[in-house]
Amino acid sequence: MKATVCQLLSGRKAWDHKLVEVTGFASHGFEDSSFSDPECPGRYGGLWMEYGGQLTTGTVSTAGNSNRTRPAPVVVEDIAVPVVDDALFHRFDEFLHQNARMGTSVHATVIARFFAGRIQHYPAGDRWGGYGHMGCCSLFVIQQVLSVDDQRRPDLDYSDTAEQPHCYPFQGRLYTQSQMLDAQHRAEQGDEAYAFTSDHDVAVAEMKSYVKDLKADALTLNVKSRNAYRSVYVASVQGSVDHYMIVLSRPYWLSLSAADPTKVAWVVLAAYQMPCGIDDTAAPPDRAR
Repeated sequence: MKATVCQLLSGRKAWDHKLVEVTGFASHGFEDSSFSDPECPGRYGGLWMEYGGQLTTGTVSTAGNSNRTRPAPVVVEDIAVPVVDDALFHRFDEFLHQNARMGTSVHATVIARFFAGRIQHYPAGDRWGGYGHMGCCSLFVIQQVLSVDDQRRPDLDYSDTAEQPHCYPFQGRLYTQSQMLDAQHRAEQGDEAYAFTSDHDVAVAEMKSYVKDLKADALTLNVKSRNAYRSVYVASVQGSVDHYMIVLSRPYWLSLSAADPTKVAWVVLAAYQMPCGIDDTAAPPDRAR
C-alpha cells in the first residue's frame, strides 16, 4: 500500500510492520541513514533506513559500522525482509555512497517494511524510537527500489551534513528541512527574494537573529569558503568576544519542492556561536565524483 513519510510518522502504531510504497529523500553519511520528506517536521524525519537481504547501508553510527554485508538476511521482530537486488537498487546504493565524508541524498520511490519501534521516555517528553543512531528513530527497511532521481546538477548541494567549528565549546543551530522549505517559500513570495542571488545577505539576516539591533558597521563578515552550492561565513560583532560561523546551502532536495526547479534559494544549514576566530573553522565539503 502507498503511504507518505508524514503518514508513517504521525500514525506509527497503525503502520507498524506494514509493507509500504513511499516516495522521499534517502540520505547517507556519518551517523546518518535516513528517509525523509521536507513536509514533515524534524531534521531527518525520524526514519532510520536499512536494506533488506544481506547488504547493509554501511552507516557508521551506534547502530552499525562500515561493513557492507551481514552474515544472514535481515530479520526484524521475527519478520524476514528480502531485497530485490537489481540494477536499479545498485544505482540507488552507489549514488548514496559517492561521498563518504560529507554524505549524499537522493530522491527515490521505494517499497519498504516499516517498524514503529517503541515509545521511549525522555525528560522533554515521550517519543517513538529504538532503532538507528542512539535509538533515534523508527526503522525503514528497503525491500525494492522503484525509481531513483540520480541526476547531478553542479549548482546544487547533495549533502546536508554541515561543517562544524574546530573550537570548543560552541552552541549550534541545525536547521530542519521544513525550516529550509519555509525559507524557499519566503524567497518565492518576494519577502526574501535576495536569497536567490546573495548568500551574503542570507548570512547577514542570520546574524540579525543572534544580535538584537545589529548595526551594519558593527558586523565583520568574512567568507571562509564558497562554491556554487555551499558557502561558509565567519563573523564577529564589535564589542562582543563571541564569533559566529554560518553554513549556507542550495539543497538539491529543494529543487523538487521549488515553484521553479531552476531557482533554489540560499538557506541556512547550520549556524554556530563560538569562542574562536576565522582561522580555526572547518573546511568546505568536497563534491562527490
